[in-house]
Amino acid sequence: MRQQVTNYGAFKKQGLKISKQWLTCSVAFNGNHRQSQLSSLRKKIYEHANGQAHRAADLIPRKANENELEAVVDEQQRLGLTVKID
Repeated sequence: MRQQVTNYGAFKKQGLKISKQWLTCSVAFNGNHRQSQLSSLRKKIYEHANGQAHRAADLIPRKANENELEAVVDEQQRLGLTVKID
């Protein structure tokens, strides 16, 4: 199951916002005929998947799983870069 991103936090960039349509899975089609409705949905999915907001939202859970801070601390301890302060 994919982790849901509700805000960008430190990954926030100017102009980025989470669309309520995509967040609540309520993306609707346009058009009167089935062919135009499907075409409308395909276009919305394509634009969303290739958009900056989607890429940022996709990056957040991956970065969270990498445990970057823990890796840096472990590396510092391994190299002896941390100093005990009395």
